[in-house]
Amino acid sequence: SVFITGEQNAVEKQAAVDSFQTDREVRICIANRRAGGTGINLTAASYSICYSRNFNLADELQSRDRNHRGGSQEHERIVKIDLIAKDSIDELVDEALTNKEEISNKILTWR
Repeated sequence: SVFITGEQNAVEKQAAVDSFQTDREVRICIANRRAGGTGINLTAASYSICYSRNFNLADELQSRDRNHRGGSQEHERIVKIDLIAKDSIDELVDEALTNKEEISNKILTWR
């Protein structure tokens, strides 16, 4: 496994990404969503398990897109699993993100 954290510098983060993307022995990447920043590709992943989400739609979309860039077509499908605890703030975050994405899609497709 590899880790991507806020304590790593850019070179260490990129080494972790490169290892995950190319080394068949590395099967797990544990990453903080924001620590990765923008533009990181994790297309070697066929599964993405997300926990500790926040209300920021940009963070959500960036996280999702990390698995769906050039090279991801090697997978028949990519499964995203959001861990949501019943009767917790997780449910509110999920609902808010869904609403924000729906509004964003309506605005972008409005004519």
